Amino acid sequence: MGREPVSREELLDSYRSPYRRWLPSALKGYGVHYLAALTVLLGVLAGLGAAVGAGFADTVLSLAVAGVVAVAAVAAWATVVGARLIRDRTSEWRPDGEDALARVRERRPQPDARGRQDPAIHGFWRRSPIRTTPR
Repeated sequence: MGREPVSREELLDSYRSPYRRWLPSALKGYGVHYLAALTVLLGVLAGLGAAVGAGFADTVLSLAVAGVVAVAAVAAWATVVGARLIRDRTSEWRPDGEDALARVRERRPQPDARGRQDPAIHGFWRRSPIRTTPR
């Protein structure tokens, strides 16, 4: 799985609401989307089998129902594990109910009216821009 570029707004949003960003990743990591797609496919096959009058429709429908139960169980497990992991990681960000990101924003040097920051701190980054095109 490749890393996707993240905009500044998305990064700050992930600090404000980490569950909204990382729980879908946990569900994807556990393969819930594959299991759900397989369950839908089994349901469609059961419906087609019942429409045609094939004898296998009951068996496929039973598999589809079992798939729904499996999707629900795996999704619940992935949500619990993902929420616990996110809670453990974000507890370091917000000790005792404080917002660490807000403290950093208050203490860091702010840009002046022309948008320049303190060159002693940010001078290196001004001289060497980050490459945005592949080599």
